[in-house]
Amino acid sequence: MKNNIITQQFTLVDYAPESLLKIIDQKLMIKEIKRQHKAKQRLTNDVFYVYYDYTKLDYIKYYQYIAEYCVDHYSRQYGERLIMKDFLSAVVLPPGASINFHNHIDDWDYVNNSYDVSFMYPLYVPKNSKSGVMFRYDNGRYKKQRWRIPIVDRQIIGWSSETEHCYQKNNSRETMILLVMRCAYE
Repeated sequence: MKNNIITQQFTLVDYAPESLLKIIDQKLMIKEIKRQHKAKQRLTNDVFYVYYDYTKLDYIKYYQYIAEYCVDHYSRQYGERLIMKDFLSAVVLPPGASINFHNHIDDWDYVNNSYDVSFMYPLYVPKNSKSGVMFRYDNGRYKKQRWRIPIVDRQIIGWSSETEHCYQKNNSRETMILLVMRCAYE
């Protein structure tokens, strides 16, 4: 008997090592993301599309260092090589803000505009934040299942890009800033 896996959805949790934290300039990244968010640099200008809530980023080497860590660590751990399919974006959640359920699959272009693995790295998490990334999935006859991972400082969260996810409401009084990376299998 052979077991064929038809689909596989997953979540991953890891913590950024000290060696990575030593080579990135977190204050500069936060400053640049705030500047680009204020200038309304969005991934799309279509208000009905979820990428309207994502901030488009200009290249800074520190973003790349974090992305390369995620890609290399995933590839080494799971034996599947990943590549950055496009560059990074940010989620800026002011107090009271959230982002609804979505995935990183383009229903009209699976080949060129869709991703396999997504990562999120928090650049700034307010103290006492109760926010998290919530995942929604079906598990056979168990429909409408949920899985929540709290957003905490230094924690890298990864997931299969077709998995529906949302960023829960920022209940703090400060703005939360998250770096988001989307990758494809090589």
